[in-house]
Amino acid sequence: MKDIIDSYTNDLKRYLLSQKDFSGKYQLTTKSSFVTRKSIPPVNVSAITSIDFLQIVDRKKITSRLSFTEISSESDNINMSEGIKEYQPFTKITPVIEVTRNMDGKVLNISNISEIKADWEIWKHEQMPKLFPDKIWQLYITSIYEAAIKSMEDNFDNFDDDLQYQLLLPECYNFSKNPDIHEMGSTKTYHSRLIKDFELFYCFEKKSFSDDDSIVKINLGILSDVEEEEKEEQLIAFYKKALPDFSCKDYLFDVNIEYTFDKHTSEIIYGKLSFIEQLHPNFVYTIEMELTKQEEKPNKI
Repeated sequence: MKDIIDSYTNDLKRYLLSQKDFSGKYQLTTKSSFVTRKSIPPVNVSAITSIDFLQIVDRKKITSRLSFTEISSESDNINMSEGIKEYQPFTKITPVIEVTRNMDGKVLNISNISEIKADWEIWKHEQMPKLFPDKIWQLYITSIYEAAIKSMEDNFDNFDDDLQYQLLLPECYNFSKNPDIHEMGSTKTYHSRLIKDFELFYCFEKKSFSDDDSIVKINLGILSDVEEEEKEEQLIAFYKKALPDFSCKDYLFDVNIEYTFDKHTSEIIYGKLSFIEQLHPNFVYTIEMELTKQEEKPNKI
């Protein structure tokens, strides 16, 4: 028995993080910027989201439940501001996402699909007629949203394209302390925001880490297939047709994430994500996300 315990203890010492149950409140701040011409000011959008996070570890699986309690957005662009106002009602349809993950942190499935469907049915019958009286609009919204639910139920591809989930659901729990081991997460798909029907495959890799008494800091970068022959040929064809004054060498896609974790539970204390997709220096889309744990307010006596 002692040999088994010693072996288990040694295995734990190999890894940067342990996985335990925890709960906490977070604030996610998102800032995006879209530059299309040097002579035109960028379009900036910012959002603040309040999130209640509950994580339960049981029988070699992790259940992570995210409750989006408040979402507010704004833009310095008039047209974008109008779009945000129109989009705002949809943020209240599905306030909770619950996923099952393996011990690395990889999402295996969405475990509260029935809850999501029930929330949608309530919103569809009670709120949609008030917000969108036009029957044509109701049919359109219904088709789009129910297709999205079906996609979530079948293969949850939206988790790859939704960067907030890349930040909120890290996949690096079983990265080791050995700096010489090249460790990567699972393969993800990115559908370009700037080039129609162009997709990339990528994965996060451990770039650096620091291991302290109670916290671990990890920096993640990506490896992608953007330089592979097939992708390069697609980019060359695109630039030749759409941007003849520029080269596919001007294209850039990159995502970086940095975390501060509680070493003993894997709870995120702080997280930051930086994203960029660029066609050329004057045509750039960037996103910066910052995730901060909120201090619990003491109960008043």
